[in-house]
Amino acid sequence: MRRMAATMGLTTPFLGSVLFGVKPTDAMTYIGVGGLLGITSLVATYIPSRRSARIEPLVALRHE
Repeated sequence: MRRMAATMGLTTPFLGSVLFGVKPTDAMTYIGVGGLLGITSLVATYIPSRRSARIEPLVALRHE
């Protein structure tokens, strides 16, 4: 919890100078960015795992 508070304390001035029309202490901004990163990471891991699940393990081992 302390790291999160420290990170928000360090990034608040930076966000204030970069984002236009968004307050740096806006909780919805942090939640939205966190959700977007979460969805992106789920999609990035789902696609390769789905592809590798279709391959039979013995065929993949023989190929190497």
